Formats: sequence, C-alpha cells, structure tokens
Amino acid sequence: MARVSGSSLILSLLLTLSWPSHAPAAGESSAAAPAQDLLLREQVIGAGQFGVSSTAASGFAGFMNPTALAAEGNTLFVADQGLRRAFRVDLDRQEIAPVQPLSGAAPRVRIGLARSWFLLPNSGNLVREFGPDGELRGEYRSVEFTQAVDALREPVGGRIWVFDFTGTMHEFSAGGSLLRSRRVLADQGTTIEAATAGRHYVYVLDRSCACIIELDQHGLPMRTIADGELAFASDLAVDAYGRIWVSHRDRSRLVLIDTDESVRPVDLRALGLHQVSAVAIADDRLFAADPTSASVVVFRLLPPATERR
Repeated sequence: MARVSGSSLILSLLLTLSWPSHAPAAGESSAAAPAQDLLLREQVIGAGQFGVSSTAASGFAGFMNPTALAAEGNTLFVADQGLRRAFRVDLDRQEIAPVQPLSGAAPRVRIGLARSWFLLPNSGNLVREFGPDGELRGEYRSVEFTQAVDALREPVGGRIWVFDFTGTMHEFSAGGSLLRSRRVLADQGTTIEAATAGRHYVYVLDRSCACIIELDQHGLPMRTIADGELAFASDLAVDAYGRIWVSHRDRSRLVLIDTDESVRPVDLRALGLHQVSAVAIADDRLFAADPTSASVVVFRLLPPATERR
C-alpha cells in the first residue's frame, strides 16, 4: 500500500514571532520550524466576542463544551455537546446563530457543499445533511451500517461517502441513493476513526494501524502515512498545502504531519490553547475548539517556506 513520498520540504520562517523558542525534541528535524510557528492566532469565537444573528430565535451566552467543527469559507459550524446545540458562525458578519438541536453523546459535524453540513450521531445508521440555517437537505442511511463514523463529499466527483466503523465505505448519490459499498479497507482489518477530504484525495484515520490511509477518487488505498505513530488520534484536517493536522482523544495533543510525512507536535501553550477537542480547516484558516476556555480559536495558516520566498 505504501507509495514513495514526495521530496522533503525544509520549513524556515521569514517572520519572527513572539512565541517562546523551541528546542527540537528527539526525532524532530532541527532544520524544520516548530509546528506552532505555522499558525498565527487571528481571533477567538466565544462569549462576548461575536453578536447574535438577528434571525436567531434565542440568544447566545457563549459556548459550553464545543466538541466538533466543520468549516467552509467564512462559515463555521460548531457542535456544542454542553449546550446540546449546533451553531453557525458567520465570520464576515461576526454573528452566531443556533441552527440545530443535538441529542445523545457527542456527534460529529462535517462540511458538505454550498454551506451544507453533515450531522453524524455518536451511534446509529443515519446521516443527515442540513443547509446553513438548519433546514434538512438529505438523509443517507443503509441497513449495512454498523456505525456511521464520518461523511464527506469526495473532492473529484462530488459523491457522498459515508464511512462505517468497520472500514466499509458507502457511496451515495446527492439524492441519497446508495450506489455501492466498498469493503477494501474492511477486508484489511481497518477500524475507521475519522475521515476528511483534501484537495484531491481522501484521508482516513485508522485506529488499528495508528496511521492515516490516503484514498483515491474510487476509495482505493494509495499509501499509509505515519504508520504506528498516531495512537489515540481522534480527528484530522488537511490544509491547502497537503499538511495534515491531527488531534487526540485526550485533547492534550495536536500534531502536524508535514508533506515529507514527518510527524511534529504542536506546542498548545505557545498558541494560548489548553486543550483541543476538534479541528477544522477552511481556505487558509485552522479552527481549534478549546473546551477549557469554551471557545473556538481561529488561526491563520502560513504556507511552506518555499512558497513564501
């Protein structure tokens, strides 16, 4: 399954940031800039920072326990398990609006198309797609689901892919019809924790190998990334440069997998974060949910040094 990696990118900053200096840890390349230096803190979304949308039926007094994020352009969706509600955040208008009640254990949210978003319950075999105001746009279900753990729009063909915990990928039409189910990963013993779409490929976080599997537009594996290095990882997001950002179940870790496949930790304290319960990326921004401060922090993503020269 392995594929030859691309050439290593040497990261060097052209900006001198005010974060504390960082000594390379064992196994970390001394030539690469600290991972946290690729993130510039932009703003905080939380109580007192954003107004309430004029169309909202109720007020917003702040997040309580944000646990899932999905983003497209200047629109962010936040699932708050403490408040049992999903919110839409408009970064242009600096407004927040509640859009959907939540029930049960912490769900997952993912971006769809044209500001639609998928809601995946913690258990069950039904995935719902909503519009930006919370209107139902579609439902994706199958008796073959053991537990739907993630959903996305495949970046090349735009079909909806729903991933089962057992490793099966179910492909749906935009109208909700099941087109096919692929068991390639399931037959290899994959246990899917999360999945996300990059610019050209799809990336699956596999609990069994503690790694990421890159899939082509047909759902076929192309290579494994960071094999054995991602134990207890829980979520992932891919930026426009092909770098993968991974959060962990205990919320104390965020790591960067660079384009040379090196795995580097992010110093949360240097970014003013205590914990990270979810990450999402849209354009050149990374969103990180911090449940300890009941907020979502927005960072500007710096490009690789080779693209800033």
